[in-house]
Amino acid sequence: MLFRSRVGFELGDRAVADTVKSQLAYILINQDGLAIQPGSRNYNRSWMRDGSITATALLRMGLVDEVRDYLNWYAASVQPDGLVPPILNTDGSVNEGFGSNLEYNSQGQFIYTVMQYYRVTQDRAFLEKHFDRLLLAMRYMQQLREKTLQEDYRADEPNRERFRGILPPSISHEGYSTPAHSYWDDFWAVSGLECAAGLF
Repeated sequence: MLFRSRVGFELGDRAVADTVKSQLAYILINQDGLAIQPGSRNYNRSWMRDGSITATALLRMGLVDEVRDYLNWYAASVQPDGLVPPILNTDGSVNEGFGSNLEYNSQGQFIYTVMQYYRVTQDRAFLEKHFDRLLLAMRYMQQLREKTLQEDYRADEPNRERFRGILPPSISHEGYSTPAHSYWDDFWAVSGLECAAGLF
């Protein structure tokens, strides 16, 4: 079986191990070329959001090549200003649909996933290859955060200090048709920066 040589299980219930292995198979089946996708879809897109979480699962199960290839593929689209496109089309082009520049979780997710790959593989050449992109993504998040540090930010809002220093409104959650503050963005920003702290 494909996974036996990479990850071993010693459990009292074989069904649990088989379930984990079947989930790995579903992940790989739903991959479209190098693009990790969250499931069988009727469109050809890959989200950094889903890719980061899925890549972490693959890494923990010993499937490092797939994650390396995915990250190399996605990293090629990091923008000069540090924006990590939240969605790529499976041909590698940036998806420019609604919200393509208004989702602020992908910077942190990209940093987090690259650093998870490094933590597992200790592949220094890979880390060096993507260092400049990691730095760009970090700077982009800092620039976003600086918007909410302005003295007049949300000046008319009651208790406006709650917005101070977090990332600005986005549509990172599908429920938002109008940009709103999303703690999801902040969670990933903190996670990415925390993982990258060891770079400096």
